[in-house]
Amino acid sequence: MKQGKTLARPLTLSGVGVHSGILESITLYPAQQGITWYHKSNPSSEIVIGVDCPIAAPHATVFQSGSWVLSTIEHVMAALWALDIVAVRIEVLGNEVPILDGSSLPIVFALKNAGLVPVSQPISYITPVERISFIDGDSCVVIEPSRESSELILSYTAEFNGLGAATYEGVVRGDNFVCDLAYARTFGLIDMLPKLRAHGLARGSSLGNTLVLSRQGPLNQSRSQQEWLHHKVLDFIGDMYLLGHCLAGTVTAHKTGHAFHRKVIEHYYEMPEKWVISR
Repeated sequence: MKQGKTLARPLTLSGVGVHSGILESITLYPAQQGITWYHKSNPSSEIVIGVDCPIAAPHATVFQSGSWVLSTIEHVMAALWALDIVAVRIEVLGNEVPILDGSSLPIVFALKNAGLVPVSQPISYITPVERISFIDGDSCVVIEPSRESSELILSYTAEFNGLGAATYEGVVRGDNFVCDLAYARTFGLIDMLPKLRAHGLARGSSLGNTLVLSRQGPLNQSRSQQEWLHHKVLDFIGDMYLLGHCLAGTVTAHKTGHAFHRKVIEHYYEMPEKWVISR
């Protein structure tokens, strides 16, 4: 069994919310078991990863607990997955996780700087009993079960207006996530901004936290030619950690987003007998 980790000391992250446009803050505390999120004003109203299911939302990963809504946790979840963190209690001041630079990289750095220590809870892996498919139009996620390995083998194809299609393929592990994927920022077309803001979204987006694209190319410096694709993979990894276990198997994904990823989480919660958990 591979040992899971928690933080050696508390850590606070603050910054603007990409959708709210206001100052947001989260504090991560060491824990002995499980990943939970709660609002500072109501610590008893917890969102428990691996137990609670996100609500349908197209532009971020969103949970609701009573009257409290928590948005945009995917970049933190991806960083926790990459660093084998299985136990942490996260206090939220506000309703959205700060976007920081739009990627998971500052979160990874901050977690490493806080220090990581082992806990008694081992890392667990989840795979379907048999091949499982989620299809809606031209979007799909197909998961082939892993029988002898904890590896996540991913083929992820993204398509975006003005960018065409691109595919990421390979085994995704914590180390190569940190080196190859964590840097990738959230992105969007400048043409979409008025519509998003009219719907109360992207109010905190800027050239400092978003790769902004026009039909002619990026308006700010791209960190790589495939930054937009790598951010889609980052989001997928973060959302899959909402299973409460590390997804293992061979996964083919095409044109997915947060609302589509929810189908996988919902399936596990509704039919756990269709999945196998190992350590």
